[in-house]
Amino acid sequence: MTRGKEGHVVIDPIRAHVVKQIFQLASEGWSHRRIRRWLRDDLDFRSKNNKHLAMSTIQKILCTPFYYGEFEFPRKSGNWYKGIHTPLITKELYDQVREQTDAKKRLQYVYKKNFAYTKLMKCGLCGGNVTAEEKFKALKDGSIARYVYYGCTRSKDPSCKIRYIREEYLIQSLRELVDKLSLDDLGLRGQFEKEVERIHRFNCDVMGKPPMYTDAEEQDVDIKKYIKYILLDGSIEEKRNILLNLKSKLILKDGFVYLDVVTDEDESLMPTPVGE
Repeated sequence: MTRGKEGHVVIDPIRAHVVKQIFQLASEGWSHRRIRRWLRDDLDFRSKNNKHLAMSTIQKILCTPFYYGEFEFPRKSGNWYKGIHTPLITKELYDQVREQTDAKKRLQYVYKKNFAYTKLMKCGLCGGNVTAEEKFKALKDGSIARYVYYGCTRSKDPSCKIRYIREEYLIQSLRELVDKLSLDDLGLRGQFEKEVERIHRFNCDVMGKPPMYTDAEEQDVDIKKYIKYILLDGSIEEKRNILLNLKSKLILKDGFVYLDVVTDEDESLMPTPVGE
């Protein structure tokens, strides 16, 4: 919307349909970041100043009641008026977007944006760091589902085309790597050997259970089980500690995660598919 010659608000015919789409996509669960990428990469949508919209601008659009035909004056006074301009969207659509936004904020406060695997992997396309992004989806029963996706920060290449992958697929791939590689290849033997031995001593001395392994090979199997347990159900600090102690960097590329130590002799280090 813009102002006409007499100061009246009129619809900007070039941008009005895009604003409508922004609200519609937000109501369908699109994150502000995803909407921004769509505006920039797919539409090359720009402001009157010929600039791509910032995240703050998109957030401001989605919380502006003027688009459904009402405004508050003075601001924060509680006095609401109906404008004489033609609304771009319905109040129902606006309220739906606001409710989803508020629900996401409540969940974001609970989760406090703690991600287990950020800054511990590299993008296999441009070499940038890997970051995480939350996505919230409204379910039919009224609850909100939270998903975490990992992808490139695009700090080195703003146009990097790396695909995002969900956190559960990343964890699945890491657990498969633990099964495929030796503890020495992973560089994790020393980190967990004493912890597993402590657990076994507790089981034998306190709980009266017989030893669960009799040789080094069986001990390695037990250590791997412990590592996989932490990757699945451990705390964020415990999960990050595992990746920090790996001998090689983890690489994310084309929907795969793998160790950056591939050789002709060892096919076990090849990428493990993790989906999208």
